[in-house]
Amino acid sequence: MNAYAKRNRLAVLLLALLTVFSAGAVLASDASEADSFNPNDISASGFKEDKSGTLTIPISTDGPRTVTVLVKEEGRTLVDRLFTNVEGDVSLKVSFELGVGDHNIIVTVNNGDDINVSKSIEISVDEDIWSNITTYIAIVVVAIVVIVIVVLYMRAKPNNKPTTTFTQLEEEKKAAAAAPEKEKAAPKTEKIKYTSSRRK
Repeated sequence: MNAYAKRNRLAVLLLALLTVFSAGAVLASDASEADSFNPNDISASGFKEDKSGTLTIPISTDGPRTVTVLVKEEGRTLVDRLFTNVEGDVSLKVSFELGVGDHNIIVTVNNGDDINVSKSIEISVDEDIWSNITTYIAIVVVAIVVIVIVVLYMRAKPNNKPTTTFTQLEEEKKAAAAAPEKEKAAPKTEKIKYTSSRRK
């Protein structure tokens, strides 16, 4: 009876050890296949005045998941978006607009299972000079000043414009070129006339 009891105890002990090892293997398997998300991998890009920027959130899942992305600033919800059928290594993207200045936003990612992580992100939005009406007013004022200076300079400058046209100048050049020939020809005619009158 003693030997039988020992064998029973040994069987129970072996069964307990097998159960523990099986549970450990299942937990290890679940851990290896668990969804993963590193909040430090979140990146922000494209945030400008009057222009939406984008948050890129890399996440890895071992099967189709429904993932919620919540973005808040000082209690105000900027994004509350549900992504369905998220599977494998993917990048979730959410876009929204921020005003000029420094912003501290809280990004929360939740897959309804083993991921429920929040991350604080600092985003700075610079002012766009072309969105400010003062810039355009300054450009118009500078343009008016330049035009006034040019007009005053042109009025003060002496008027050196020629009164004759190009055609008249050409005719005058032709006349000047033909004049010496006439002057040379005239003395010969007078000489002939003088000689002929003496012969008479």
